[in-house]
Amino acid sequence: MNTPVLINPRRLSGEPFLPKTAVLGLTRQDLDLLGESAGEAEPAKVRDFFKVLLPKTGGFALAGPALGAPQAVMVAEKLFALGVERLIFLGWAGSLRPELKIGDLLLVEGASCEEGTSAHYPLEGEPRPDRATAELLLKSARRLDLTLKPGRVWTTDAIYRETREKVEDYRRQGLSAVEMETSALLTVAAFRQKAAAGVLVVSDELCSGKWNPGFDSEKFNQARENAAELVLRAARERG
Repeated sequence: MNTPVLINPRRLSGEPFLPKTAVLGLTRQDLDLLGESAGEAEPAKVRDFFKVLLPKTGGFALAGPALGAPQAVMVAEKLFALGVERLIFLGWAGSLRPELKIGDLLLVEGASCEEGTSAHYPLEGEPRPDRATAELLLKSARRLDLTLKPGRVWTTDAIYRETREKVEDYRRQGLSAVEMETSALLTVAAFRQKAAAGVLVVSDELCSGKWNPGFDSEKFNQARENAAELVLRAARERG
């Protein structure tokens, strides 16, 4: 049941109406990369704690950063209040499976929630991405000759509490990776009746029982560039 709340997301005086599509770079690094890849862009005058850029090529907005479920939902809520109907997000994830390697690109199929924000947005069942938006991402990947590996993720608030037992348990449940925003973004989008889908770049591996970070690797950084091009191409589509 949707009960009244005291504070609602809204467009403030002087803030713009945004295009219907926005690309959300969850990390500061990826927001910068998206801005560089999209070409010349103007900052939008949004009175909030995150950036919004409007590429001069038109048709979509760039936004971010948004690290962790609470911040990601606050950003998404504001973007929806400013007119966004379709949210495409780009982030990083740690692999839970030996076949998913650093530098691979993961197309989110669903998320198991171990974060605290989604419970405030009642939703039946596991949150799923918008099918049409996910198809746009797959279409863009094919055109760029990139491989998107579909998979469900484990979303957690506690990056330093990813235990060996949890990794093994979530892998047995069929999950592919762990990160900090996806379940909340998919949940708030469904709650607000908006479309959302995302691509995650595998930045590190936890499947061996030890942590294997790849943040400084050439594979990871090349994959980030590929993923930025992929999501921007999808954002330009009108389907």
